Amino acid sequence: MNKIILFATRMALVMGLLVGNMAAYGQSSGNPDKKPVPQVAVDHIKKHQRELQLANEDVADLVLSSQSVSKHNGVKHLYIQQRYQGIEIYGALTNVNLSKNDQVINLGDRFQKGLVKKIKGNQAKLDAAAAVAAAARHLKLTPKASLTAKEVSRSANRASVFTPGGISLRSIPVKLVYQPMADGQLVLAWEVSIYELDARNWWNVRVDANTGAFLDKDNLVVECNFENDGPAGHPLQASTAEVVPFSFASVAADPTTNAFNVYAIPTETPRTARAPSLARRPPTARPRPWAGTASCPAPRIPSPAATTCTPTKTPTT
Repeated sequence: MNKIILFATRMALVMGLLVGNMAAYGQSSGNPDKKPVPQVAVDHIKKHQRELQLANEDVADLVLSSQSVSKHNGVKHLYIQQRYQGIEIYGALTNVNLSKNDQVINLGDRFQKGLVKKIKGNQAKLDAAAAVAAAARHLKLTPKASLTAKEVSRSANRASVFTPGGISLRSIPVKLVYQPMADGQLVLAWEVSIYELDARNWWNVRVDANTGAFLDKDNLVVECNFENDGPAGHPLQASTAEVVPFSFASVAADPTTNAFNVYAIPTETPRTARAPSLARRPPTARPRPWAGTASCPAPRIPSPAATTCTPTKTPTT
């Protein structure tokens, strides 16, 4: 009897593990159960559908991408993803803000209009493996190990997950999306996410799902570099400035009463600047702006508004 109970217990545990693994596989393979958009948001979008210039097909496949709540006022922030037949439209993420009583406050419309006319093909000739290879070539990355699909979804976006292949710090997810183009069309594309080994770039690369041609990319890593170039790659300075260590001692050694250093545009920081210009206080400037005088006492809490007072005059008889 005890053996039968033990056998039944083991079988129950095995079945539980199998069911749990199958559920986890289904969610991690790009086919998670998306939460429905709250009805109040759906009703608001449909109520204003005409003024938003949205066709029925444009709002037929909306899913809740994420949501958050502001603690100080209870406002709910909903982020609604637009899709077409189960495939996301890249960048078509609209936010709807609800009060704590679930009343619509406002809507930030980023939906694409007229999807049916804009869609350019809905069948992918390239498979996910070819898309990963195309993205790696664009980034000039050479795989040091095989790129093998370890998860494959049967959903419309054919989401898959590949091994890092020696080019990524993490597994490489890939899925179908529609990429907006400059001419207004929506091109079916594979979106491939590669986190480079130096951790300085985490690329979402989108390549044409039929030709493998590069379409667009964005970087999930933001880096601040004071020595970078300006817009369109044009240098901020005509020549490289000599790096001069900033020293408070050198400034204090020079008698600079009522003076301050001025760095010419486009200097970004004192550390990369040439010798600064010395600006002295104009003779008409009000002396000791924060210390005050007998007729214009200093404020208890310094502020620009508090220091613009006019000295009072003693009435004469």
